[in-house]
Amino acid sequence: MVHRYFTGSKRSASYALGLFFIFLVAIIWAGASVLIQHIYTDMHFESPFLLTFICTSLFSVYLPWTYLCVRLGWTKNPPWRDPTLESSASAHERRPNVLYSTVHNGKDTGQGPMARIPDELPLPSTVLENPSARSAPAEAEEYSSSTEPLRWSHLKTLRTAVVVFPLFFIANFSYNLSLAHTSVTSNTIISTTSSLWTFLFSTCRGLERFAWVKMAGLLLSMGGTVLVGLADRNGEGTNSVAGDALCLFAAIMYGVYTTALRVLVPDDRSVSFQLLFGYVGLLSLLLLLPPTLLLLLTRALPSVFAGLSLSVLGFIVLNGLADNVLSDYLWARSIVLTSPTVATVGLSLTIPLAFLSDAALGKAHGGLKEVLGAVAVAAGFGLVSWEQKEEAEAEEEEREGRRIRADVGEGSEAGMGKSGGDQGGEEAKSMVVR
Repeated sequence: MVHRYFTGSKRSASYALGLFFIFLVAIIWAGASVLIQHIYTDMHFESPFLLTFICTSLFSVYLPWTYLCVRLGWTKNPPWRDPTLESSASAHERRPNVLYSTVHNGKDTGQGPMARIPDELPLPSTVLENPSARSAPAEAEEYSSSTEPLRWSHLKTLRTAVVVFPLFFIANFSYNLSLAHTSVTSNTIISTTSSLWTFLFSTCRGLERFAWVKMAGLLLSMGGTVLVGLADRNGEGTNSVAGDALCLFAAIMYGVYTTALRVLVPDDRSVSFQLLFGYVGLLSLLLLLPPTLLLLLTRALPSVFAGLSLSVLGFIVLNGLADNVLSDYLWARSIVLTSPTVATVGLSLTIPLAFLSDAALGKAHGGLKEVLGAVAVAAGFGLVSWEQKEEAEAEEEEREGRRIRADVGEGSEAGMGKSGGDQGGEEAKSMVVR
């Protein structure tokens, strides 16, 4: 009962935590975009592959960090293999001992250890009420409801990282590559479609319900981003069909990555995201470091290392630690705590945050388009997050109703079984008297 009482408050707190993570990610991205612009423009570094490889490989710092936390006792080390398989097998072996009670509806079947009835026959209701005579599914349900969910094992986390890594790398690499072949305006407008793709994929996968309020907020946020992009147009940068196609492909892949992550990780408490992204970084090092070193030694593709220096490498590492290691960890958790669409639309908050920071520093030079665009983005995110919260609360009420109906059904069946056991006990007593 206590668990059910606090379910709604826990869900609301988790949702609020997810929104807080989205807000932090938007702040980090707003600052990281300035650093990326400095690396590309002022330091003349033009290697999207190397940028993506270094930033993705930096996720591996989570592995020694997790080990340190385990050694200091701050967290528990997950098992190397999934313990649920062994527990299921042992439960299956114990089931004949637990279910070997041969009392059925208060009557003995004449088989098993109950076949020999002593002179003073215990009431079958006592057997039915005995905790040791309960069925294995009932014991498993009680155990699962009274304990925290089991943490994923290292093996299961690694298997998930194998699926997440290529999706994440392709999405980031295609986006970084499109920056060199599209204008800022075109890239900004096309990138906003990632929230639309995420919403479509999540709806088709059954992760979210289609709602016109959510769709309106989504379009409002996209429209605000388009307004800001058109207002910031300054004629710089090149544009091509290939660049626009790369940017669109990146937006689609971001939608695929976000939806896949929500499908693979349905619960925030059962998986260690630090361990998950640590394995993603390890896979990047193991799979991409050998060919990268080969290209460096043979100089087969000099463009991959064009403009690379120690200072550029230092800025890339700094950007990777903030923009990837920290922000992608927070964003991944926000996807699970809220929804893929809310997390993706929330990234557009970088626009009003950048507008407010410029206004605070006295550098605001925007007109009506920038103001309307920033307001539209914030309002669109508010609509999407509010509708998702209402949807989550409605689903929780529906699940709670199903639990109550199931408990009522189990209680009525237990009462019928107890009354049947009492009747069987009276019949057995009458037989002994006779």
